[in-house]
Amino acid sequence: MAAPRPIRRRQSRLMTRAPHIVAKPGEQIHVLEVLGNAIVGGMENYVRNLIACLPAEEYKVSLLCPFESAFTKALRIEGRDVFIAPLRDDPPWRTIELICTLVRQHGVHLLHAHLMNAHTATAIAGKLTGTPTVATLHGMSLQPQEISVVRNTGSHTIVVCREAWSQAMAVGLAPDAVSLVPNGVDLSTYNPQSADPADFR
Repeated sequence: MAAPRPIRRRQSRLMTRAPHIVAKPGEQIHVLEVLGNAIVGGMENYVRNLIACLPAEEYKVSLLCPFESAFTKALRIEGRDVFIAPLRDDPPWRTIELICTLVRQHGVHLLHAHLMNAHTATAIAGKLTGTPTVATLHGMSLQPQEISVVRNTGSHTIVVCREAWSQAMAVGLAPDAVSLVPNGVDLSTYNPQSADPADFR
């Protein structure tokens, strides 16, 4: 009887594998952010903060949203290209076609989806066009459809809490297909010890 093979434990890292993006030297990396909602909420604020922090000389960011809103108006005022198309959990083919067209006509290098409805349409379009696709899942757990989309399209998934990461590992998603980037609190700003305790009495 052969000795059992030792179990090799892989250390978890925040970003285990980043999609490979090919841009010509000196060319901006064009990212298409596909948002499953367009209200003023947590995910939308996350996206606005993300794109505000990307160096403009290195990145061009366009957005696709499911409807017009104060959020899309604010993005246009900032000078962003904003496209509108319906995004549902069972995506309309015309939305997938639009994403494919934007990739080809505008030279999109990376697709980045937010929420399950956007992830589904974006991952299919990414698979059809051969474009690297990342989906940030902003919830505390994964839905069966999100798991299926990752498995069938090869999209890379970013989860925002350890619970969702643990679930992804438990259902057998490849560790190099899932990254944990915690939604955190800026402790330099929100530090309980920086406040006078008398303020809370």
